[in-house]
Amino acid sequence: MSTEKDYWMELFEEFGPLTEPMSNGMTQMPMDVPKWVSKVQFQMVNLLAPKLQVRAGMKMNPARLGVFVGFNLFHCTQVVAMLGIPKPPDGPRLEAFMAGANLAGGAEILSREDNAKRLQELERGVRRIVARVLDERPLAEAIPFFKGFTRGIQGSGIGLVPRIVEGQPQFTPRQVRTMSTVIIYSVITRDWEVIDSLETSMEAYKYLFDRIPGEFLGNDPERIRALFNRAGKKFKEPGRPRGR
Repeated sequence: MSTEKDYWMELFEEFGPLTEPMSNGMTQMPMDVPKWVSKVQFQMVNLLAPKLQVRAGMKMNPARLGVFVGFNLFHCTQVVAMLGIPKPPDGPRLEAFMAGANLAGGAEILSREDNAKRLQELERGVRRIVARVLDERPLAEAIPFFKGFTRGIQGSGIGLVPRIVEGQPQFTPRQVRTMSTVIIYSVITRDWEVIDSLETSMEAYKYLFDRIPGEFLGNDPERIRALFNRAGKKFKEPGRPRGR
């Protein structure tokens, strides 16, 4: 019989593959990336799902698995809602919509004919995990799982699905800020090898400026410098080289 720790890890490994269609925007990192790259990706996940609070070396337990399962079910409802809202006309509003759609479920999901089937598979997976916990674990172990599940299913508190006003999606300023930050994180984790070779945070800002629409990146290089600083990314100090 598996130990308690092994049991929760086995459930996580069983459920995890069902969440992959919901996370197309997440770059799969190799094991040997610099610590600052992993930290940026953890920050991105925790921004979208603050109740998960993932970090390096985290061990699985009933409460964490409950939050993970519950949040993915909430995430599923966000995807369904995104699939049903009308797209705005071209321009900045369309870019904002597509950014939100990518965060809620991935552009690849939105374009696939089998998206409804995948969402149903996720929902069935949640029900299966919940039934197994009720059937296989003592109540004392199940309680932390269901407390975590309740927290997770309540979502992030952000909600990226916009209101529909006169047939068009309207994002709140907070939604736009969240999308902006996650878009920056996504490009950084995708292009981390290039960014890691740059000498200054200003060079990194210019690199991002060429790849991210201005309404999302902003025009404040200090914001980008601070982002890298929080992640532990070290650049050369600005100014002329010593001895000159």
